[in-house]
Amino acid sequence: LRCSLISSDNAATRALARSTGLSDLEFAGRMNERARRMGMTHTIYHETTGLDPNNVSTAADQAILLHAATQNPLIREITSTPTYSFPCSRRVETLTNTNRLLKSRNDIVSGKTGFIRPAGFCLAMTIGQTDPRLTMVVLGARSNAGRFAESTKLINWALGAMDGNVSAPALIRSESK
Repeated sequence: LRCSLISSDNAATRALARSTGLSDLEFAGRMNERARRMGMTHTIYHETTGLDPNNVSTAADQAILLHAATQNPLIREITSTPTYSFPCSRRVETLTNTNRLLKSRNDIVSGKTGFIRPAGFCLAMTIGQTDPRLTMVVLGARSNAGRFAESTKLINWALGAMDGNVSAPALIRSESK
């Protein structure tokens, strides 16, 4: 689970799905059932990792998913961990979180990066330990650095708006496609 969520290891994600005893198709079917129950009406899963371009979703649906995930203390802890080390054979392995904003000054509760060519570089994150929490989703950034730059702009704008320091129409140039 840590390999899957911290370092985006797709082999680990596949192994987790296989550990259920379900086929890939059955597991994706369960993911779709769960998504519908959660109100994710624009999401369709064809496989477990998110690598298949036939998997589709929206920013709003990803925000729903992230909100549900942050209700689980273990998921929240794992997705906000910058690095994690564990013994493996005769050495220690260290996982590094793909979300480089964990090292920022923001209070990141949970987050997950993603990338496939059709969707671009993506990031979903929740910030703040108390309500209202800020959930933001960036889809379609042109580069790895771009997703973090766009996310930082959104965070700064939203936190400023929450504090009353900026007006709502303070437009953010989107790098999204």
